[in-house]
Amino acid sequence: MIGEIISHYQILERLGEGGMGVVYKAFDTKLKRTVALKFLAPHLLADEQQRKRFIHEAQAAAGLTHPHICTIYEVHEADGHTFMVMEYIEGESLKQRIESGPMEIAEALEIAIQVGSGLWKAHGQGIVHRDVKPGNVLLTGEGDAKIVDFGLAKVAAQTRLTKTGATVGTAMYMSPEQATGDEVDQRTDIWSLGVMLYEMLTGKVPFKGDVELALVYSIVNQDPDPVTSSRKDVPVALEEIVEKALQKKPESRFQSTAEMVSALETVREEAQLGVARRRYAAFKRFKRRRNLVAGALAAIALAAAVMVVTFYQSPRVIDSIAVLPFENLSSDKSQEYFAEGITGELITNLTRIRGLEKVSPRSAVMRYRITDKSPREIANELAVKALVGGTVQREGDHVQITAELTYAPTEELLWSKSFHGELKNILALQGEIAREVVREIHVSLAPDEETRLRETAEVDPRAYDDFLRGQKIVSEAKAARRFDVAVERYQDAIEKAPGFARAYAALADAYAWLGAWRGPEDYRDIARASALKALQHDSTLAEAYQALGHIEWQLNLDWKAAEQAYAKAAELSPRGHGVDGQYLILAGRFDDGIAFYERRMELDPLDPEGPGDLGWAYICSRRFDDAIASYQKSLKLFPGFNESDIDFALVQCFGFKGLFDRAFALIEKRKPKTGTGPAPDDGVGDSEGDWRVGQYRYLLAHTYACAGNRNEVQKYIDEVGDDPSELLSIAEMCAAVGENDEALEKLQQAWEKSPEHIMWLNTAALLDPLNADPRYADFRRRIGVPAIHWSTARAWSPR
Repeated sequence: MIGEIISHYQILERLGEGGMGVVYKAFDTKLKRTVALKFLAPHLLADEQQRKRFIHEAQAAAGLTHPHICTIYEVHEADGHTFMVMEYIEGESLKQRIESGPMEIAEALEIAIQVGSGLWKAHGQGIVHRDVKPGNVLLTGEGDAKIVDFGLAKVAAQTRLTKTGATVGTAMYMSPEQATGDEVDQRTDIWSLGVMLYEMLTGKVPFKGDVELALVYSIVNQDPDPVTSSRKDVPVALEEIVEKALQKKPESRFQSTAEMVSALETVREEAQLGVARRRYAAFKRFKRRRNLVAGALAAIALAAAVMVVTFYQSPRVIDSIAVLPFENLSSDKSQEYFAEGITGELITNLTRIRGLEKVSPRSAVMRYRITDKSPREIANELAVKALVGGTVQREGDHVQITAELTYAPTEELLWSKSFHGELKNILALQGEIAREVVREIHVSLAPDEETRLRETAEVDPRAYDDFLRGQKIVSEAKAARRFDVAVERYQDAIEKAPGFARAYAALADAYAWLGAWRGPEDYRDIARASALKALQHDSTLAEAYQALGHIEWQLNLDWKAAEQAYAKAAELSPRGHGVDGQYLILAGRFDDGIAFYERRMELDPLDPEGPGDLGWAYICSRRFDDAIASYQKSLKLFPGFNESDIDFALVQCFGFKGLFDRAFALIEKRKPKTGTGPAPDDGVGDSEGDWRVGQYRYLLAHTYACAGNRNEVQKYIDEVGDDPSELLSIAEMCAAVGENDEALEKLQQAWEKSPEHIMWLNTAALLDPLNADPRYADFRRRIGVPAIHWSTARAWSPR
């Protein structure tokens, strides 16, 4: 056939032949690529029913996309031939590699893990290979393993073993249930992978027979020699994996390839760990291979050695940690949101641990999704002592997470482990990872923390998907319209899982912020109902109480109810959820608010928003010198970031301090061009130009008010007219220039027409001259605004 053209494939050379057919290297003249063509043997397509079955099976296999599965491009019939068109792979088969002798343990492990992950993908889509063997695994020049012949084995299984022994090569890898003709599932592939791993490690197969019946008898009735009887350097844990994979009864084996791959990865990772664990492995092997007395004596000696290493070394004090973005290893690259979600959930779990002084927030670590910085450099930037990183692989409803703990000062890998399970059990899986991390850094868990991390409730995988998508949107949202999309995701999650408390809490929080931006009328009731629904399903959910706190002060202006909700959130999650910094400032708790923003800067030193937010807190607290210093720090650390907004804030500081020349100079510098600029990404519809004009006009009036210029203040009042959103600003200007009657009148109008603006009353330093007026004190009591807690701060007064 060499040189022939079949359909649009030109045959180049013959690659090999087996019981299933002949494989050729060919050139696809349409797509201009090299492919492999597998022509099926006539006996596999003996009748029409069998031919259709083959095509159906091969088409199903063609839907598999995975780095360790040879891609099937199509199943084709032309010129009297039926053949598969496959990815062409340069390299050798695993069978050829094994023929040269036993493999290095690390190489055997890597190949087994790769093959296992490919099988995991197939099993997740309901496809069982049925013919896993070294001849069906190809090794690329880069060392990657690729499984071939998916879709063929079910057809091949219709042919019986022959007494001539023609199919003994495949029978060596058959499971007991497959060899005896019983029904098989994914556990038959696990058996075959175990046989293949045994052969990679020892250079020989575990079951033998000169003829077919003898081989089948051995598979069904005899136990193979231990791997370590042929090779002493094989870790005991690896030998145990092989033994478990080769259990005669399917229910005694690994129940999924995910489980087996996880065990293999643990062995691989253990090899990178410290001497104590290596000695323990030696101790375990010694116990298995010696008599009881000798084993007991050895155990005492080795256990003592382990104790010396483990307990007499000075333990590292790790009280600060950062969870770096987990890498998405799923074949579906769109699962990036899922890997980010797992990262965020682990951060949330660790944040709730009281024994940890610092856990870097999600906003801090996500900037390291792509980085070439070393662990030490990252830890120094984040000011933490340890880093957690890892990978996430999701195939269907199966998930595997590998986590690693690194001690940053020395870049030493302290711990590594793989976790796997069904997506419905993801909460339990995440709790297990957090417990393991905490255990490795020697932080004690309080009873309530231990209980929380042993979450066993199942979740609907589809609902959890929607929830994580919503969380990702919120974490990146800079606009109200993005929160609209997040709301849709949370609603989808609730529709799929009506008892999903965290989705209700997230929905309530999203509504709270939408109401704060767009006005509370359309969001007040639905937001509160969502929060209460969350608590109905989980009365211990801190996130629900935190959302309720946001709702009570932002949409209902009920400061007392907000305080109670925040206190309950803090009680349930002392470090994870609780009072909001903006709320603290607006409630007049200035010292607490400043401490909040200072702590946030400690948690994320690289957050460019940090110094500016702290500066705003200082302005509200009437600590104008501190505010100026914080804004100047921001300009120095993050040049170019929000410079115009910082200048506007500095204008206010200069005005309050009586530095009017500096204030007017900055106002002139930032004077906008009216009516120009794109719409800001805030979801409220104002143009950038209109917004800047409004801010410019306010700052100009603010400076004149600080200077006591009543004429210029009146111009501002005339310009803004009857706009309800400007009533509080007008009251500020009037109070600053001594017009108390008009100021109080505008405050009352603001309360009646735009009450959502009154929540900013405590931050408005220009109103401080009213403090001596009993009518102002009465107004504050009537509307329920919390009293300011003065300490280092003091009221502003005109100069």
